[in-house]
Amino acid sequence: MYIKIILGLIVIAGLWLGILVYYKNKKSQDNKLFLIQAIFVVLWIVFNYMENDPLSLEVRKLFLYLDFIIAITWGFFWYLFCYNFLEEKNLLTRKNILFLFLSFLMSFFVINDYIIYDAEIVDDVIIFKEGSLFAVYALLALYYYLGGSVILFFKYKKFAGKKRFNLYMYC
Repeated sequence: MYIKIILGLIVIAGLWLGILVYYKNKKSQDNKLFLIQAIFVVLWIVFNYMENDPLSLEVRKLFLYLDFIIAITWGFFWYLFCYNFLEEKNLLTRKNILFLFLSFLMSFFVINDYIIYDAEIVDDVIIFKEGSLFAVYALLALYYYLGGSVILFFKYKKFAGKKRFNLYMYC
């Protein structure tokens, strides 16, 4: 019971923070991407929790699939946020469009058992087998999350003054 209250508070706080940042400057690409990230983080937390909640296998499998879909899509938006943070770049580059396509493609593969399959409940925990494209999925997710973090690191090294302070405060 307490865990659901804590989960609810985390969801409210995450969404509130994303909305607050967005409304501070609605035109800022950074603020829009931050709001998108807040939404994806909250969804991922909820889906991750629900896949291990004592529900039927079919419902838990649905949340497991949604967990994987949100994780790769959130990874893309994390990368995009880091790429754009404090520099307001053109986001519609070929590379970014390719990464968005790859995220959607991986989401399609999740649904069609190429990433994970044969989910079952063992000792009240949902487990699954890795599909033929699981390694590709994992490498793409790693690229998004690690790549975005590396971008922020190098921006921190490059920036000075207020931009560097803003980056420090974000991280």
